[in-house]
Amino acid sequence: MPVKQAHSIYHAELMEKLQAAGCAEVDDLDPVNLTNDIHPMFARERFSQNQLTEAEYQFIRPALQLASKFLTAPAMMDFWNHICHGHHRVKKYAGDSANPPRTTTYIKSGMKETN
Repeated sequence: MPVKQAHSIYHAELMEKLQAAGCAEVDDLDPVNLTNDIHPMFARERFSQNQLTEAEYQFIRPALQLASKFLTAPAMMDFWNHICHGHHRVKKYAGDSANPPRTTTYIKSGMKETN
């Protein structure tokens, strides 16, 4: 089966499932009011012609605009700094009779910890 045909069948089945679950149509929802540009990482050219049609790209445009805001909003810069420049650490917990020993990986950065 050609990729385009398989994609169309998958897309149709997915949309049917979303609509049956009430995910694709929501009543009384305010219209999308995002006006920001889409980040170049999500540009139309970055998607293969066989992966996403122009109509599908326009359909997911609000999600791409929101994802772009997450990448560029000043309020998110501490998060991205933490992810990009933090130090990988492993915490070891000895455990006790109720909890087995375990290790947890996390990223430690210079960010102030809050409780």
